[in-house]
Amino acid sequence: MFKIFKKKEKPQPRVIVHPELGELKYDGDEYLCEWDSVSAFQIALWDRTYDVSITFYVSENGEEPNLQQVESYRKFKKIVVDQRDVMEKMIMEYAEEENIEKAGNRMIPRDVYFSLKGECALVFEDTEDELPYAYDTEYGVTLFLLPKFTIEGTEYSIDYLNGSDDRDDFFD
Repeated sequence: MFKIFKKKEKPQPRVIVHPELGELKYDGDEYLCEWDSVSAFQIALWDRTYDVSITFYVSENGEEPNLQQVESYRKFKKIVVDQRDVMEKMIMEYAEEENIEKAGNRMIPRDVYFSLKGECALVFEDTEDELPYAYDTEYGVTLFLLPKFTIEGTEYSIDYLNGSDDRDDFFD
């Protein structure tokens, strides 16, 4: 007479341990497919260390990061050490900030994204933006590290990286 309804359990997220990328958790659906790092990656800027999350966009549900992304990750790890001064200078110029202490308080690195083509970008929160927009994909600053160093507004950068904006002229 009475049916007992079972709660549908959410499927457990898929987790892999990649030999170079570390432990990754699949966080995707039919619209956006991505792998996120389980542990934070540490980046040193302005005499501080920041924890950032890493995301690898993939084209199909459950597909693992490709060889271009793995190679970009290798290059990224080298760039954040070897090109630290260049990165700091570009962000400070963009933010029109001359004081290192203020720059470190204002421009906070939050996420690193790797596109299917191996492009790599570090996204910064600008704490001078008004809340609730201080860290929103429409605000902030994106520092592309690969294929070349360039700074863009975050709004269109994220769309470009995840493949929903495929403009060929993005880096022109």
